[in-house]
Amino acid sequence: MRVSAAAPRGEGGFDLAVATTDLAGALAILDAPAGSATLTIDAPGFAALDLELAAGDVRERLVPLAPATSLSGKVVQDGRPIAGAAVAVGLRRARSDADGRFTLDGVGDRPAMLEAVLGVLLATLRVPARPGAELALALAPGARLIGRVIDGRTTHALSGAWVRILRMMSSGGVTFSVRESDGLVDDELLTRTQGMFVVRTLRAGTIRIQVARPGYAPRNVNLELSGGRTSTVRIALDPLLDVHGRALDHVGRPVAGASVQALPAASADVQHEPVVTTTDASGRFALALPPNAATHVMIRAADLRGELTIPAGDPRPVTITAEPAAHARGRLVDGAGTPIHGGLVTILSSGLGKVPTVHSSTTGEFDFPGLVPSDYLLHIERPGFATIGAGPFKVRRGRAELGTFMLHPSIPIAGIVVQRGQLVAGADVTAHGNFGSTSAVTDANGAFVVDGFGRDAKVSLWADTPGAHAPLVEVRAGTFARLSLEARPTRPNK
Repeated sequence: MRVSAAAPRGEGGFDLAVATTDLAGALAILDAPAGSATLTIDAPGFAALDLELAAGDVRERLVPLAPATSLSGKVVQDGRPIAGAAVAVGLRRARSDADGRFTLDGVGDRPAMLEAVLGVLLATLRVPARPGAELALALAPGARLIGRVIDGRTTHALSGAWVRILRMMSSGGVTFSVRESDGLVDDELLTRTQGMFVVRTLRAGTIRIQVARPGYAPRNVNLELSGGRTSTVRIALDPLLDVHGRALDHVGRPVAGASVQALPAASADVQHEPVVTTTDASGRFALALPPNAATHVMIRAADLRGELTIPAGDPRPVTITAEPAAHARGRLVDGAGTPIHGGLVTILSSGLGKVPTVHSSTTGEFDFPGLVPSDYLLHIERPGFATIGAGPFKVRRGRAELGTFMLHPSIPIAGIVVQRGQLVAGADVTAHGNFGSTSAVTDANGAFVVDGFGRDAKVSLWADTPGAHAPLVEVRAGTFARLSLEARPTRPNK
């Protein structure tokens, strides 16, 4: 099985790392690109899979692969078959024949976006990928986008800026972004001379344009597109802010050779990739930071830890005091006092947010070494048990015993999704409780099960398909839920 990790480079192209699984199906990518990346998994007989990895996410993952199936269908325009259209779902590609027909092999059974493109014509269809299903893709004029990227300070054009197009989606009042395309539409590109970029075939609706370039703060811009029309946008990038600082230990001595990492503060509205450097012999360092985002800076050296939040746009020099590191540990057990192995424990601080997660050992113990002295919260989850939160805990110098945490069996919520009295397969179901969210997809009988909630927990449920939405309902864990889809209102072209 071949696995690759790719991340965009600011000056164009991609950083790529590749690995192959061993006989046990395990692998480690030791030279993975810095920052956020896309992990692509491709194995014969299984559907290819893309995983989006956030910057700094180095957790061990168990990735289930779906057996490969096939999809077949027809590409039409105004009822007429169309030959030569490019058709894709995930990493699989095909072209329609003289009768407009296509077959895609090696497709998984997860919900996916099927798309067809021919010139400026576009068709998309969200499919549950049922084996043997005959699908129809009706081509229609897509939206066209022309953009220009400039320096926000001088208004000069910026060539070589990286542009990515994301599709904005809403579910149960929550808005999020997904990839605009699985590869047929050019949704990742670089600006040309005069800072211009052009995407000629996009779906109507709301998109998010992500723009990044070395030396500048990245920026996101939302834009509404109409089918068959051309939209224009000008995006200004702000130059990075140079901030100088010094790291001292708790008695005032310079900390040389310390690792310095800058991340968006928990309160920051603008997100950016980590900025990493090292202190010199005098404990000094320099950071190039986005001017419009509060930034949390961490110092790590041997057994010393320090942190400081820099307000947005503040260029003043900073001094960070690194104190002896703190060490926190605890234990997970079930209702009978038996240790729980493999529990996923995340520790969170008020200033930074999440720090790396750990798993409980065979004795149920978990350990967080090298913490900055601060106040922390815990988030604990394990399949088969209800997710819990705990804290806050005051973690200071030396070792802190967080205590023993008892997990109780989770109570599942089962249900069905219907529309006009008919069971709906392939609907996305989201469940949100006190300590996070989980999701499921309805099966061929319109049924779903979501898990991870405690007894009598109050849970918010909603469901979505490409053309319909089931409004949020509140249920108790252990009950049966019926979600009724309603057609989404259509937005007329302007």
